[in-house]
Amino acid sequence: MIEAAALLPDHADRSAGARLHAILDGIPFGVVTLAIAADGALRIRRINAAAARTLAVDPALLIGRALEDAFPRIAGTSVPARLRRTALLGEALATMELAYDGALDGGVVEITAFSSAAGEAAVFVRDVTNRRRAEQRVAQSEQHWRRLFEHSGDAILIARRGCYVAANRRAHELFRAGDAAIVDLPIGALSPNDVDVTRVQVEEALGVARAQGWFETEREFRRFDGTIFPGEGTITLIDEEEDSFQLSVRDISERREAERLRSQATAELERQVSLRTAELRHALADLEATQETLIRREKLASLGDLVAGVAHEINTPVGIGVTAVTHLQGQIATLTRALAQGTLGRVQLEQGLAEATRSLEITHANLARAADLVRSFKQTSVDQSSQAVRAIALGDWLRSLLVSLEPTTKRARLCVSLAVEPEGEVTTDPGALAQVITNLVSNAAIHAFEGRDDRRVALVAAIGARTLEIRFSDNGVGMEPAVAARIFDPFFTTKRSSGGTGLGLHILHNLVTARLGGDIAVDSAPGAGTTFVLTLPIRGAEA
Repeated sequence: MIEAAALLPDHADRSAGARLHAILDGIPFGVVTLAIAADGALRIRRINAAAARTLAVDPALLIGRALEDAFPRIAGTSVPARLRRTALLGEALATMELAYDGALDGGVVEITAFSSAAGEAAVFVRDVTNRRRAEQRVAQSEQHWRRLFEHSGDAILIARRGCYVAANRRAHELFRAGDAAIVDLPIGALSPNDVDVTRVQVEEALGVARAQGWFETEREFRRFDGTIFPGEGTITLIDEEEDSFQLSVRDISERREAERLRSQATAELERQVSLRTAELRHALADLEATQETLIRREKLASLGDLVAGVAHEINTPVGIGVTAVTHLQGQIATLTRALAQGTLGRVQLEQGLAEATRSLEITHANLARAADLVRSFKQTSVDQSSQAVRAIALGDWLRSLLVSLEPTTKRARLCVSLAVEPEGEVTTDPGALAQVITNLVSNAAIHAFEGRDDRRVALVAAIGARTLEIRFSDNGVGMEPAVAARIFDPFFTTKRSSGGTGLGLHILHNLVTARLGGDIAVDSAPGAGTTFVLTLPIRGAEA
């Protein structure tokens, strides 16, 4: 290797060379000096610090080496020959770019050379790797944007200073431009409105876009063939100084048609719903009227059964009384004839008086029985027709009610037991309570004991501090769970073929929950009888 000192002219001042080296190292850009050696090779004479950093090399290893040996990557290029001409002929080398291997992933430097002395060349080196990479990224980004621009599903137009300067393929398709050019058209050319009106609208839109960066609107656009279509337009500000913006347009004809059809379908649906609602209201009114009628019939039927039963019960004591009075009349007539004929003796008189006494006793007892029945019936009728809240002696009131229900219980062969714990008064609605007990008894008589001879019903009332609990139990056939779950539903009955309406327990449930303000529960199982539990608030005990 030729030493660097051998490249210096014999007459060179060593101290001047040292100062020159110091100056070169202080220069912020890279400098490489070359010289033609005695063997004719173009060798590296000096590499300053900036060049060493740029090329990522150690100057000590390269000083004195031939250019092609130091940088093999340029050996096959025209660079060495051109630098030789610069050194020998003074021919300057214009700026050019070279790839080099100094960086980890390679780099690009920009070089410029001129002749510094006979047989010498000075090469200025500047690293442009970052700039080239930035330019490459910009180019890639622009290429990517161009692809997005051209293949976007929306029509995209770029406008600058009142004219369109670019339009993608979708824009030409949407506006049916054909071979016509959208570029250079004024921004109002694609609007069905007057150009001046359109420009005012665009200026207003740009004002909004300047404030928030974009502006979105729905408006009509005009195609090149003159047809009008609704579109969704978005204006995005690009450069306020150049008055440039991007307009994205999407055809919303199908959406508008879908909205129209949906609106039409909604209106039709609302009309049908309105009609159906009116029909349902009418049907519900008819149903409620029918239900009220059936409930009245059910009540009248219950009252009719009660009247018929009481009439039957009264008929017996009254008939016996009539028979006893008739017998008494006969005895009196016999005694009167004997007295008139003068044949009335002491024995006949005593016997006649004894028969009369027995007839009067029989008549009195049966008339008293009839009076009790009438009194119980009257009180029950008054209670069931009244909604007045009053205090009642619960035990006596229930016993009187059961007396009025004896026609039903006797006809159904029911053995009814009553227990009130403790005896006392409660304030309640006796009319509603009488209807509830009556319906429970009637329900048990009709449904509970089919096919059974042992027919026992227990009515147990427990008076608490705030509530009254009434348990109505039977030892009948019981119910399946599916039946028990529906017994309070209106019109649900297992005896429809026998004339059942399915309203008795429904009325009972409404009376308990609505009029009496309580709750009712049922416990039943097949073969194990049924128990109804009523929990009723005692009026006046809330405090």
